[in-house]
Amino acid sequence: MLQSNYNFRRIPESQFSGYTLRLADIRNQAITAETNILSQDQPCTYKPFSFFLVYCSFENSGGLVIRRTFTDLGVTKSEVLNEGFPFADRAAYIFAFPVSEDELINFQYSQNTTAIKLTLMESQII
Repeated sequence: MLQSNYNFRRIPESQFSGYTLRLADIRNQAITAETNILSQDQPCTYKPFSFFLVYCSFENSGGLVIRRTFTDLGVTKSEVLNEGFPFADRAAYIFAFPVSEDELINFQYSQNTTAIKLTLMESQII
């Protein structure tokens, strides 16, 4: 049996209720290059910040971009999740990133494709 010097404490599932929200679930949807994938920008639900987790798979190679709007500044910036390393066709990827209460999030893809699946979740913990 594997021994550990750490004392792990099991946390009851009831303590996690409300910690994870599914914000979007897209399946088999055509995506137009460099346009917002979600119908509306997603805000941070938990204050002052939370973590967004995105699971995604696309038919064609390309890059997924976070479109982060800073509502307090009135500015939107792009962050390429896989800069320099295009996704492989039909491969699945998972990313986690922090979001503050004064930010709105959307996504774009670098080329026309079909989103096999894109699920966006929000959590207070990762």
